[in-house]
Amino acid sequence: MASEEAARIDRWLVYHEWINGAETADIIARLEVSRGKDAPHPSTVYRYVQELEKETFAFERRQQSRPGMDPEKIWAVEEAVEEHKSASLRMLSILSGINRRAVTIAIHDYLHLTRIHSKWIPHELSDQNKTDRVRLAGEMLKILKQRAKYNYAGIITGDETWVSYQNEYDWTWGEKGSSRQEKARLTIASKKVLISVFFSVDGMHVIDALPNGQTINSAYFVSKILSPLDKYFKTIAKPHFPIYVHFDNAAPHKAKHTVDFLRNSCLTGMPHPPYSPDVAPCDFSLFGSLKQKLKGQTFHSHHDALKAVQQVLSSLTAQDRINIFRNWEERLERLADSDGGYL
Repeated sequence: MASEEAARIDRWLVYHEWINGAETADIIARLEVSRGKDAPHPSTVYRYVQELEKETFAFERRQQSRPGMDPEKIWAVEEAVEEHKSASLRMLSILSGINRRAVTIAIHDYLHLTRIHSKWIPHELSDQNKTDRVRLAGEMLKILKQRAKYNYAGIITGDETWVSYQNEYDWTWGEKGSSRQEKARLTIASKKVLISVFFSVDGMHVIDALPNGQTINSAYFVSKILSPLDKYFKTIAKPHFPIYVHFDNAAPHKAKHTVDFLRNSCLTGMPHPPYSPDVAPCDFSLFGSLKQKLKGQTFHSHHDALKAVQQVLSSLTAQDRINIFRNWEERLERLADSDGGYL
C-alpha cells in the first residue's frame, strides 16, 4: 500500500507541475528536491508526461474519491476561458475569483481542456495558393514515382541556407534551480555565410559558399550552381531519361537568365508549389540535420564554415539520401490528397 500511495503522490505532483507549464526536465529536478530519495525515476516521470500529453493520464483512486466540484465554480472558469482563451492559470484564477488549484482541477477534470500551441507556418495561404500546392504536388509526385524504381536517379534537388559563424548549443549544464540562459537570434549583422547545396541520391554535387560582399542573383546561380550540374550530367542525360533539377521559387531561380539557361541545358526544371518549404527536401530534412551537427562549432571564415558543411554532408550515405527522397515522395502524397494546407 505504501508504494501505491507514493505512486499516487508522484502522479499528482507531476500533474500539477505539468498543468502549470513546467518542462519534463524541470519536473524531474523539482521532484528530486521535494521528494528526495523517494523521487520517482526520470523514466517514470517521462511516462506520466506522455500520458498527460496523450490525455490517457489517470489519478486512480485519489481522483475517484475526490468530492465533486461546485458547478458554479466550473461555470465561472468556463466563462473566463471563453472570454480569454490564452489566459494563464493565474489570470483565470483572478478573472473567475476562484483559487488556482480549483481552476486547474476544473480545466483538466471537468472541462477537459488542454493547451493547444500555435503552429508556425511560413505564409498565410490563399485559396488559390492551396489549389496550386495540390496541383503542383501531383505533378512533382508523378516524376518521383516514375523514378522510384530507379532509386530516384536523375533527380537533383537543392536550396540555399544561412550558416552562422557561431553555432551555440541550445542548452548547457547548470546547477539545479539555475535560470535559463538568454540567447540572441541570428540577425542581419551576425557573421554568417550563405551555403548552396544541390544533391541527388548519387551524392552531393554542389556545395557552394557565397563570397563576402556578394548577393546571390541569377548570374551567380547559373554560373556556380547550374553550369556545374549541366556539365556533370550531360553524359548521363538521354531523350527518354531527362535530368530533373528541383528548387524553390526564389527570384534567382525563376529569373529570365535562369530560365534561358535551363532551356539550352541538359537539365529540366521541376515545378515547385508557392510558399512550400514543407515539400522541399533541403528545408524539411537536410538543413535541419546539418545545423544540428554544426552545434558547438565556431568558424572564423567562409572557408572554415564551408569545410565543416562539406564534412557533415559528405558523411551522408547513399541510403540516407534515398530516405530523404522517400520522405519527399510521402510528403507529396499527403499534400496531393489534402486541401492544400501545410503538412
